[in-house]
Amino acid sequence: MEAPDEAEFYHQVGEHIRFHRERARLSQGDLAGRVNLTRTSITNIEKGRQKFLAFTLWSIARVLSVSIQDLLPSGKGVYEDALKELPYEFKRAVSLTIKEGVASQSDPDKEDPGNS
Repeated sequence: MEAPDEAEFYHQVGEHIRFHRERARLSQGDLAGRVNLTRTSITNIEKGRQKFLAFTLWSIARVLSVSIQDLLPSGKGVYEDALKELPYEFKRAVSLTIKEGVASQSDPDKEDPGNS
């Protein structure tokens, strides 16, 4: 199977973000404010025109109360094959970033450096 087109990948992710944003009854501006982006960035992400960091995807998923998997293409066919071929270092970096983000959001005993 052929590797997925990068532009199509971002287009599909953008469609999923828009679907879940509308389902959550949030405007683009509302979502943008909650993930520290501009409304224009959300528009461009939803249209597949703007790339973004893994942490941004995690933040969007958290605000929309969905899993990151819900925002990614289905993983069937060419996308599943492409995901299998990602370098180990990339998978590990994404996994650690997500785990650190989740841990910092869910650990009530962890002190916030900004509140010391």
